[in-house]
Parts: sequence; structure tokens; C-alpha cells
Amino acid sequence: SMRSRILSLSFIFSFVLGQNYSLSFDGVDDYVELDTTNLNTSADFTVQFDVIDYGPNSNPNHAWRVYFSNLGNGNPYAGIAVYSQYSQIGFFYNVPPNQISVVELPSDNSFNLAVSYNQSTIKFYLNGSLVNEYVATINYSEVNKFIIGSRPQYQSCDNECGLLSDCLNGNIDNFNFWNYELNQESIQSNIDNPVSTDDAGLVGSWNFNEGEGTILYDQSGNE
Repeated sequence: SMRSRILSLSFIFSFVLGQNYSLSFDGVDDYVELDTTNLNTSADFTVQFDVIDYGPNSNPNHAWRVYFSNLGNGNPYAGIAVYSQYSQIGFFYNVPPNQISVVELPSDNSFNLAVSYNQSTIKFYLNGSLVNEYVATINYSEVNKFIIGSRPQYQSCDNECGLLSDCLNGNIDNFNFWNYELNQESIQSNIDNPVSTDDAGLVGSWNFNEGEGTILYDQSGNE
């Protein structure tokens, strides 16, 4: 059955893209917070989603435009973040901070992005093409937030003040999370086809087609 796995939904506006909706983020203070129960990025995983990146946000210091993150609230360097800055897509992980420049943003700023990990190598796919891979070990503890569109600030604080940093100015759609590493063929297939909700490894799937309200529903059907 469909379930909500949204804990917080702040100033999210719906945007019609073809016949579907996507989430629009204003680059100021929009974000979505998900339950981290099944969204574990220290074991094998794949995250895949569609992005429209409109460029700089409200921060005059050319801050990151975060697509998703699960940085720890108590330790802002714990966890991972996928983001853009200037004209690059980047990746951040672990303690001390490791920042990787992955690939240049597409010229039209609209694309499908997938990140997969098998506990030794992390891979990045842009529109289904493998654009970079790195040997990496993601290890951390006390990660208690999984956020779309933002990340905690560099401070330890409560749920509100730690979520107003590096906000995305753009749209996210078809956000999917698997607890295993997808191969390139599967990633390419997911771009033009609905993901299979019969896949037990699909532990979170949000298509953002609610259109209104403050609750988003996980379509995966997996507990």
C-alpha cells in the first residue's frame, strides 16, 4: 500500500511538467525531509531522479545547490550530499569532508542523474551515461536526516535552523532509492519507463504527482 514517508514539507510548490507534476524549489528555504529508516547510504544503494537546475540560489556566496543530502544534524560533515555549484555537479562524503567534481552541468540544465554505490566504488550517471566513478568508502554514524533540496548548515541545532542552507533553485521529479547497485542498463531503462514497484529492493519511490497538499506518498509499497 502507498505510504507517506515525509516528515516535513516546507513551502513546496507543484509544477506541471508534461502530464505530470514535479516539486519546485525556490532556492531560499524549500526542502523535503524523508524518513531515513530504509534510506541507508553506507551500504549498497542507487539513487535516481530528474532535475531541472535553474542556477544560483538566494545565497550571494555561490553556495551549493543541493539535490539531496543525508548529512548528520549533530555532525555536519557526516553523510553525503549531491549538489551543483557554478557549472559543475559535485559530490561530498564522509569526515573529513571530501568533495568531488563529477561532471559539467548540461547546457540546458535539465537531466536525469543516478548515483550508485557498492561499498567500494561510487558511480555517477548523467542521462544514463556513466560520467565518472571513484573508489570510495562511505562510513559515518548518527545520520538522522535525508533531505531533498537542501542540507543542514554547519552547526548543530534543531530541525528548523539546520535546514536553511544551500537550497536548490529548480525542480526534482521521480526520486527513487534502491538498496542495491543498479547496472547501467537498468538506469537507462528507468529514464523513459516507470520503475518497477514489484522490486523488493526499491525502498523509496516518489513521483510527486499529488499536485497539492502537504503530504507526498511513497509509491514503492515496501516497508
